[in-house]
Amino acid sequence: MQQLSKQKVSFQSEGIKVVGNLFKPQNSKKDVSLPAILVAGAMTGVKEQVAGNYGERIAKAGYMTLVLHHRHFGESEGMPRQYEDPAKKMEDFKNAISFLCSLDGVDKERIGACGISMGGGYMVQLSAFDRRVKAVAIVASGLNLGDTLHYTKPKKIGRNQVDRGPNNRHQSYHIEFLRT
Repeated sequence: MQQLSKQKVSFQSEGIKVVGNLFKPQNSKKDVSLPAILVAGAMTGVKEQVAGNYGERIAKAGYMTLVLHHRHFGESEGMPRQYEDPAKKMEDFKNAISFLCSLDGVDKERIGACGISMGGGYMVQLSAFDRRVKAVAIVASGLNLGDTLHYTKPKKIGRNQVDRGPNNRHQSYHIEFLRT
């Protein structure tokens, strides 16, 4: 496996600063463009967790990878904090693809997406609507965030609120976990 460079990066998504880690193989030739993969983790996950581990391992196999703190989480901007908003998260992912395509050394014809847990559902949706994404891989994926939240019983460790929009469809989710 190759050695990596890890660089903190940021880009704008609807006027909000989104922060991520960009992993690159160190031994790649300067004149050769690499395929790039956006890696999305679990619902409410941050870049230092599972998605970061996958991003690092995939980059060691010769790909450039980007792992995010989507808005409202980690180092990214957005209020309220710890707010899971699927529509805005998709905007962050679309803008992450635009960011990847803007980088020198990225083969814009070989952009992929990898999603772990609920990130898999997001990456399937992203790949269905964003033609720049040429391949998608999902790992232990949740594919329906609305049903996941609807059928999950609240636990004593936190609070789960679901806001319903027109036609009783889920539109945004505010999930808070108490810190101990």
